[in-house]
Amino acid sequence: MLSKLDKWDSKVVHAAVIAVMVFALLRPMGIAIKPSADTMKVYNLVESLPANSIVFIGLDYSSAMVPEQQPALAAMVRHGWSKGLRFVVVGVDSQMAGDLCEQAFAKVLPDFPDKKYGVDWINIGYKPGYEVLMQKMLVSMDDACMGTDGSGTSFESYPIMKDFQTIKQAAMVATFYSGETPSAYVKHICQPHNIPLVASSGTGAIPTVMPLVSSGQVSGVLVGLKGAAEYEVLVEKPDDAVRGLDAQSLVHFLVVAFIILGNIAYYAGGKGKRAAQTRGGAA
Repeated sequence: MLSKLDKWDSKVVHAAVIAVMVFALLRPMGIAIKPSADTMKVYNLVESLPANSIVFIGLDYSSAMVPEQQPALAAMVRHGWSKGLRFVVVGVDSQMAGDLCEQAFAKVLPDFPDKKYGVDWINIGYKPGYEVLMQKMLVSMDDACMGTDGSGTSFESYPIMKDFQTIKQAAMVATFYSGETPSAYVKHICQPHNIPLVASSGTGAIPTVMPLVSSGQVSGVLVGLKGAAEYEVLVEKPDDAVRGLDAQSLVHFLVVAFIILGNIAYYAGGKGKRAAQTRGGAA
């Protein structure tokens, strides 16, 4: 029977991979997910913030990073709201910030029906200027952001902005990025004003932040899909990141199993022995 494995149609392998992925996506299990030290630093920092504190979120990732970053953002919002924190969200380097923010908060809101827009969170959306914008936010959020949220409604309508007139009032800054915003936040805001900074990074952008983590200028980092899944486990709400990581892990296990079975079939069919004899004869 094993010798016939090499005659399997490749469609069987493809079907098995699809089946494993669908199973993992429908039934997240959190396979061997143990939170790393970097993820624990982010979690512990959020955990230490006093209730009613305001966390500034810099939402600056591209659409390519959505599978990794959206789950991390949702997990942080879930964690923060469970601790009574509030959120101000601005995009300084992504024009998609407003839409991505809306999607992430909409995912968490059903579990926190008491949370109100403008009181517990505000979506200011993308504002141009990048580092100039950061410098202006140190002086006045109203002036820097033209006094309106992403929908164009005046800050005067939102109680949260009465408590957040400059970014210096943030208890923590969290940058969800795919470029190089951590270094800009360190330079202009966090280091000069002693505001803790954490980062959530797509896997490909990790090299830009790790020197800042090593130096202590960034207090913790969520690394790609793995970091997001670890955070979901810590807040006891396995969701999209755990599903994705489970699917990835199970497919890797399946590929290894097929490799092992393929080698067994190769030798069970006598091909391996014949190949070895051929090499011996050639020698």
